Amino acid sequence: MLVFNADARPFDGYKTIQFLAPSKNVAFDDQYHATVVRSEYVPKRDNIMQQTAKGFEFKDEPGYYKLVVQVRVKFDGLGYQVIDFKDSHEALPELKSENQNTIQNEIWKVTYQDGSFEASSNGKTYTNIIAIVDSGNDGDTYDYSPLRDDKEITLPLDGTVSVAIADGIQQMKLSGQWELPAQLADRISKKPNLKRVPYNLTLTLTSGDAVLAGHLNIDNQVMDHRLRLKINTGIQSDHAVAQIQGGFQKTSNLPIEDNWQDEFVEKPVNLYNFDKVVGMQDSSQGLFMIAKGMKEYELGNQSFYVTLMATTGQLGKPNLLWRPGRASGDTTSIGHQMTPTPLAEELGANTFEFGLVARTQLDENDLAKTAEKWLAPDISYQLQTLNLFVNRLDNKIWDIEFGVSLPVISNQETVLSLNPDVIISALYPAYTVNNGLVLRLANESGKPVDVTPLLDAGFILVNALEEVQPIADQLVIEPYDMVTLLKKN
Repeated sequence: MLVFNADARPFDGYKTIQFLAPSKNVAFDDQYHATVVRSEYVPKRDNIMQQTAKGFEFKDEPGYYKLVVQVRVKFDGLGYQVIDFKDSHEALPELKSENQNTIQNEIWKVTYQDGSFEASSNGKTYTNIIAIVDSGNDGDTYDYSPLRDDKEITLPLDGTVSVAIADGIQQMKLSGQWELPAQLADRISKKPNLKRVPYNLTLTLTSGDAVLAGHLNIDNQVMDHRLRLKINTGIQSDHAVAQIQGGFQKTSNLPIEDNWQDEFVEKPVNLYNFDKVVGMQDSSQGLFMIAKGMKEYELGNQSFYVTLMATTGQLGKPNLLWRPGRASGDTTSIGHQMTPTPLAEELGANTFEFGLVARTQLDENDLAKTAEKWLAPDISYQLQTLNLFVNRLDNKIWDIEFGVSLPVISNQETVLSLNPDVIISALYPAYTVNNGLVLRLANESGKPVDVTPLLDAGFILVNALEEVQPIADQLVIEPYDMVTLLKKN
């Protein structure tokens, strides 16, 4: 296996690799603490055609396993390493089912009891930490709008719970189904047509990781509704803290006048956008969510909501509760037409990934770096011939591309090792300088950050066009600011 660290920072922890093997009877060196997280068996295929030097021949293709394995690795920075595994008489360790309702690591402890999750970290307990709420969506693909006479409800989390544990990883999985109104009209009907919506919620704790990872699968079978993830923080605060491009901001719920139509065409609402991180903080505790792709939030009472999906079958609709009169997109004007958007109903499988982080105090750059690490992809390739479409190393590296005069590369290389107290916003080869490297750093906090040691390491200050900028002996990134640096190798 060829495994990469795509970050310039040193890494010591677990990465997930995917590879193919004829069986589960393989072994890694003990230092990797290898554990099978998921596996899939691909059955044998008989009489499969293969083109050879003799022409077309028919052969039997053996069965094999697709294995997703967690391994403990160390990197000095941006680089790669080769990890070997070999045939064994014993199968790799796998997650083993345990008859319990609790998972924990050094930072978190999570317990499921009577339809709710209780979590504790840093000496604080978060009761009913995760909830899912649903409401009808009478809006369109431009805007959510509530359905008249409908109200948002909290969906029960009362399915089947299972816990699986292995070296370095513990998982809790809740499987269940909700019965939800099939159409908008069913939400206000006395005899609604209900449809089943299956779901799986998996919470994962990895040894040494400060992030409680969540993975929610929903098989959506109903129309025109909004699902939101509610995080109950227990924190009494009148504001939320959200990461946006270039930093963090605090938002509060502003008053909305009953006669808002006298001033606005659309109702002003307390829905805001965020980038990667959103949460709440008081003087002694904070609870934040790292999101993969979700972008909208609302502050609640000792809680915050993150929109998972707001499905709709229409591009523009008139006479909405939050937008009376004309349809957004002007679809009711002369020459325009109402346009259905059936794919925006998002029927079928939908997956949402998020992580929860507890803090004792607000450190914006630390939060941003935690999100940066958790969101970093796990990248690996394998030298294999079992499946020509899966993680093949020879799809990326061909012998014909490399001359015999090139130096032999080692089993482990580090291209760059940095660990600044700010975000690494970009890292790429320079456009104007041969063998140059451009590094862009972002200070996501309201305090200046000194990065002068990078000057001593050979970096120079440039602008976005890679033009050298004047600088004194000290380099400080001002609050919510960026700098671009260049280094010639």
